[in-house]
Amino acid sequence: MYDFFWTHALISDETAEGIDKNCNFTAAGAATSALCDDASDEAGESLRDIDIYNIYAPNCQSEKLVTPPIAPSIENFDPCTDYYVDAYLNRPDVQKAMHANVTRLDHPWSACSEVLTRWVDSAKTVLPIIRELMKNNIRVWVYRCVSRAFSD
Repeated sequence: MYDFFWTHALISDETAEGIDKNCNFTAAGAATSALCDDASDEAGESLRDIDIYNIYAPNCQSEKLVTPPIAPSIENFDPCTDYYVDAYLNRPDVQKAMHANVTRLDHPWSACSEVLTRWVDSAKTVLPIIRELMKNNIRVWVYRCVSRAFSD
């Protein structure tokens, strides 16, 4: 990801070098150094006003939006779509319908939450898990997000 940002001139050579030299993003390198954290923070600051999932998209000017425009259109991309999704998925009636947040968490749902950090026990693939669930007739909703931002 940082290579993409660097090759598209979104982060400086110095920041990219700091990340390359000081960060180990493998599961074995889960514990980061202060130098890695500093370089990552610097990259984050450089990317603050950029949608990292679509660097060519315009920016949303208000994060407090909860209702999409009356007449959305494919020609007029709405950069605030993520905020509508967050607002919708945090509605109690929607969570109830999806059997989500049954434990009544003390924080709202968001796609990129800072609640869990340095998660290193994720599987390389979820296919065996999905097969196991299907074998046991457990119904799940699988959502795959594909962004064109990283496709060039």
